[in-house]
Amino acid sequence: EEAPSTDNQSVQEITLNFGWQPGISATIEARAGRIRKHFLPDAQAQELSFNYSLQTSQSKEHLLVATDDLKLEEESSTYGTAVQTAIQLGGAAPGLIVSQQGEFVSLADRPKFLADAIAIFSGAMDTANHAQFKTFIESQLGSEDALAKLTQKFWYNTVSAWAGETLELNEHYGSETTAPHPLFPSTNVKMNITLLVTPSDECSPSLQVNSCVELFIVYEYDTEYLLRVAAALAKKYPDNEHVKRINSTRFEELNEHYTVITDAQNLLPLEVFYQKTTLVSGDSSKDGRTEYLQLNYSYQ
Repeated sequence: EEAPSTDNQSVQEITLNFGWQPGISATIEARAGRIRKHFLPDAQAQELSFNYSLQTSQSKEHLLVATDDLKLEEESSTYGTAVQTAIQLGGAAPGLIVSQQGEFVSLADRPKFLADAIAIFSGAMDTANHAQFKTFIESQLGSEDALAKLTQKFWYNTVSAWAGETLELNEHYGSETTAPHPLFPSTNVKMNITLLVTPSDECSPSLQVNSCVELFIVYEYDTEYLLRVAAALAKKYPDNEHVKRINSTRFEELNEHYTVITDAQNLLPLEVFYQKTTLVSGDSSKDGRTEYLQLNYSYQ
């Protein structure tokens, strides 16, 4: 089969194929962190680096994507950075089972991921924080449903959303939808979605053809709509402190970005970068936070 070309001067469209097979083995090097800004432009950055391995095998009619050897490179971490990084890992690092078409089916081994995450981060924190960290992670990621939502979301945006799609190179595709926001988990909030596929020259040397592309998904929440939701909730629940605090906050920017350098022939990623930005302002200050996760894949 002839490899798809990504020369945007001769071919305007490209078809992205899911081609994960049993026997894939990779090492993933990653860094995750957050940049917290108070009274912009002053910034405080916190980052952790880690690595883990990935192997695929047949699992009845599905494909098992197993992960192992989760290791933290730093010897120490603050409680807050450990919590944030562990939640980000909840999207990228758990093993999962997918269909032959690339659709998420289920988690593969939730107890193992939780035990590994608690062990590596507890080892990097003061003993006094161990119990608090374990309790928090189990409350956030301990249920099958909670962890599956994170893992499915990451898999969808980096692999399965693109599988089988034929898209024009360098063309922006936009749509509008509604989805719950963490601040309002029971309320759907409007957001805009933008997709883009561009050629990339950063393919792995192991690839025999240049079928590399760069994929972009951007989610932008409608902040004006969010403010109206907050105001409506404040009228409905005037004594709720959480609602009061949100209603007094001005949301200026809420977005999530996924950038994936991948092989168009099989959607095996070479690099993934995820970024979530929140910028709000109050009566006398601005507060911003950027969370990010970068993964680099080396295939054996």
